[in-house]
Amino acid sequence: MMHTLSTYAIGAFAIIVTFGLAVFVHEFGHMMFALIRGVGVESFAIGMGPRMYSWKWGGIDFSIRWLPVGGFVKLKGMVAEEPDEAEAEKPPHATPEELAEAEKDKTLTESSYDDLLALRNKGLFTKLLVFGGGVFMNFVAAVVAYAILLMMSDKEPVNRPRIDHVIPGTPAAVAGIQSGDVIVAINDRPTSTTGSVNAAVRAAFIEKNNWSLWERITGRTPPIKPFDLDVKVARAGLPQPLDLDIKSIARDPSTTATLGVQFWFPPIAGDVHPLMPGDKAGMKTGDVILSVNGTLVLSFNDFIDAISKHINKTADIKIERAGKPMDLKVQVLNDPINVGYGTIGVEYKPESIRVDPGMPVWQAIYMAPVYTTVRMVDLVVLQVKFFQRASFTDVKEGVGGPVMMATMSARQAALGLRQSINWFIIINLALLMFNVLPLPVLDGGFLLLSVIEAVIRRPVSPKILNPIYTAFTILFIGLMLVITFWDVKRFFID
Repeated sequence: MMHTLSTYAIGAFAIIVTFGLAVFVHEFGHMMFALIRGVGVESFAIGMGPRMYSWKWGGIDFSIRWLPVGGFVKLKGMVAEEPDEAEAEKPPHATPEELAEAEKDKTLTESSYDDLLALRNKGLFTKLLVFGGGVFMNFVAAVVAYAILLMMSDKEPVNRPRIDHVIPGTPAAVAGIQSGDVIVAINDRPTSTTGSVNAAVRAAFIEKNNWSLWERITGRTPPIKPFDLDVKVARAGLPQPLDLDIKSIARDPSTTATLGVQFWFPPIAGDVHPLMPGDKAGMKTGDVILSVNGTLVLSFNDFIDAISKHINKTADIKIERAGKPMDLKVQVLNDPINVGYGTIGVEYKPESIRVDPGMPVWQAIYMAPVYTTVRMVDLVVLQVKFFQRASFTDVKEGVGGPVMMATMSARQAALGLRQSINWFIIINLALLMFNVLPLPVLDGGFLLLSVIEAVIRRPVSPKILNPIYTAFTILFIGLMLVITFWDVKRFFID
């Protein structure tokens, strides 16, 4: 019971720190730049709907709302397009209480339009700073988190580079590599661990494809130049290592899947992360995994392949603990890091562990903006490719809202501090990419409108904007309700 309470407490805390902090950072960016540019701020809220808790400081009304679907900053100094009409609508000698009551009667469309009116008489530079302050601070938060991540030491599993599976038709298969082979050298570089194999492959790739930083950031990398590898493998029954040439590798070696091989890991549970399905089902470190839904498991790769056929379903997993067989029913999740693969929050047990120190402070500070930018570009490219080929079912299963963000925050916290920081980076970049879209109601829409007004040298009439803002407000609310329904069904019902 105490274990359950503690794991759920960790999950709740993670939601506040990751998802809540990312929203706070975004809204703080709007408020900070508004105050810097002399634009008054009336209120600052995290969440929407009725107030949970509120206080006043520096003349600003701060509040935390019950619905965790974003937040808002309300600016002072609204100037209507037709001042005479606005004055005519305002009750004469209105008291502060009457003005507050009138504020409550505003529609969501009018409230979202208020910020634009508040900056009507401000210059383009001020508008760009205030409307773009939120996404800018999300980027800054991601950079700071990335710097912390780079400075942290990490425990790296150390495993012998023994081949488990060779994928048919890949360069490794064509070269004659077989299951059970152990890679002992690549291009005359000794390889005693799986990590050293990955490093050797990447070095060979970079030698042929030395892309510039600008090409990586913009995604305008030229076609990959194929590269070759001279691989030595130790094979059972042979007295000497066997020389094999792997020709024309034409993929970015982010993983050893570039070669078409999977390394062998024993089907033994290593870390079992709290709050995850494996932990809830009763799996423990050291359990030997025997089968999944009747499919025999001989390696950890077999286990991942087997559960990946049952994503978002319950799998029957047979294990052996202290010589005794046990049957467990485990809910399989879609792995957020390796999309398309299943996970139950259980890692393989490595042969040994090596602690790698983090980057020096100044190097981490210098490299964090670069890594963050590259990460953001990768996410943009990934999303574009997803929507180019996605079916309705793919969108339904792959797109999430606040419920998904909160649930994944809790699950990532269960995987450890590094995973939580990494998830915080993703959330900030996701908020940035969504809000910068040039659509009404979003920051990108305000930015685009500000530029348009600067070009035409006059404000766009509210008579034109109001119907547009109304339509998009209804669209976003409807979309949020649909996505929230999908999230609740996905995470709590299915």
